[in-house]
Amino acid sequence: MKLSNTRLIIGNVLFLLYNVLAFLFLQRIIPFEKTFSLVLVSISIITAIICETKITRVVFSVFAGLLFARLFNMLFLNEFSPVTWLYIINTFVILLFYRQINQRLVLSIWILYIVFIVIRLWETGNPNEIFVNSRNYVSLYAIILVAPYYLKGTDNGKISFWPALVTLIICILAIGRSGIIAAALLTIAVFGERFGKLRSLLVLGIFAFLIISLRINQSEYFVDLSRFSSLSSTLEDKGRSNISKEIIALPWTNYLFGFRPEAIPTVLRLGHLHSSWWNLSTAIGILPTAWVLLMFLSRALIAFVRKHYVLSAIITCVVLRISTDIGFLFSPFDYILFSIIAASGSDLKIYKRSRYVY
Repeated sequence: MKLSNTRLIIGNVLFLLYNVLAFLFLQRIIPFEKTFSLVLVSISIITAIICETKITRVVFSVFAGLLFARLFNMLFLNEFSPVTWLYIINTFVILLFYRQINQRLVLSIWILYIVFIVIRLWETGNPNEIFVNSRNYVSLYAIILVAPYYLKGTDNGKISFWPALVTLIICILAIGRSGIIAAALLTIAVFGERFGKLRSLLVLGIFAFLIISLRINQSEYFVDLSRFSSLSSTLEDKGRSNISKEIIALPWTNYLFGFRPEAIPTVLRLGHLHSSWWNLSTAIGILPTAWVLLMFLSRALIAFVRKHYVLSAIITCVVLRISTDIGFLFSPFDYILFSIIAASGSDLKIYKRSRYVY
C-alpha cells in the first residue's frame, strides 16, 4: 500500500525530530538517559505506526540474535541495563520504516550537523572544544551521518561527491587520524567513480595540502598532524593495543557471554574501551560481536567484487571509524550501522551505478 504524502511528510518530520533530540542528548544538553531513551523509542514507534513498515528475515534474525546474546550476557554477569535493551528495540523499530525515509532528509540531518561543527569551530577555533568529549567525535559523527546519504544512493543511483568532500575537510580540520583515513577512502571512491582514479588522487592530494596549509601555522595543529609521520603511529595506539591484548587474554566464557569493562586494567586507567566494537562485546560477548562484524565485512566484500566501490567504501569507512572510538553499539544512531546489515543480498544485486547530482 502506497503511503499518502501527508503520512510520509509527518513520518519524515518525526524522524528529523528524533535525530535532533538524539544529538542534543549525546551533547549532554538533555540529561536523564533512561527517561530520554524511552522518549526516543516512543518517537520511533509513532513514526513506525504512521509509516509503512516491513519486517525482513535479515532484520528479524539479526535482532533476535542480539536479544538472545544480550539476555545470556545479563544472566552471566548478573547485570541488567534497561538502556541497552531500549537501544536494541529502538534500532529494530527504526529499521522497520527506514526505507520510507527520504534521501534528502538524511542529507539534511548531515548538513545540520556540519553547520553546527562549523559554527562551533568558528567560535572556539579549537576542535577539542567543539564537543563535550574528545575532538575525535567530530569526524566520528561526520562520517556516520553522511553514510545514510550514500547508502540510500544504492536504491536510486543518485549521489553527489560534495558530502564526501566536505566530510574530508571537517575530518582534516578536526585532526582525527582514523577520521581522515576513513573520509579519504570514501572521497577517493566517490571521486574515482566520477573522475577516474588517478585524477582523483591528484586533485584530492592538492586539495588536502591546501586545507592543511591554512592551519599549518598553528603549532598545536602541526604537532597533532605530525602523528601521521609514520604508518605505525597512525594505525597503532598504545592504549588501544593494550586493551585489545587484555581482552583477548580473557577466559573463554567472556568470549561467549561478554565481560565488564572494569575487568580490563587499561580501561580503569583510560576510562573507556576506545572502540565501539569492544563496547558491543561487553554487552553480547566477543564471538557474537565477531559475527556482527563479519556481516558488515561480507557486505563490503560483496559490493567490492561487484564493482560497487562507493558502497564498499562507505561500509568500510563505518567499520573502520567506529573501531577506534566509542559512541555506538549501543546508541541512538545505531540504526545507521544496522541499516547496512539489514540490506539483503538481493539489495546488493540491484545496486545501480551512480548518477551524479550537483
